[in-house]
Amino acid sequence: MTSQEVEHLKQRAQEMLDDYVQHEKFDFYLKVLGEHDWQDDLLQLVAVPDREGVPADEYVEALLAVERKLCRKENANVVLVPALVD
Repeated sequence: MTSQEVEHLKQRAQEMLDDYVQHEKFDFYLKVLGEHDWQDDLLQLVAVPDREGVPADEYVEALLAVERKLCRKENANVVLVPALVD
């Protein structure tokens, strides 16, 4: 996978996360970080909430929904990895 393809998938993941949390009327946003890992034909993108105290079920729901949609629409093997806010 080229660096351009990785950047495209990061951008699409961010757009889809933004759309999802807005559509679900969550009171938080998720940010795809610049770091990523590419192993065994699988792109791992790290996503964090914009603040502490985000309900874990809503956070995971958003990541899973967007991950499925991203894989389907972009025909790519992508995993959105949750992480905590520093």
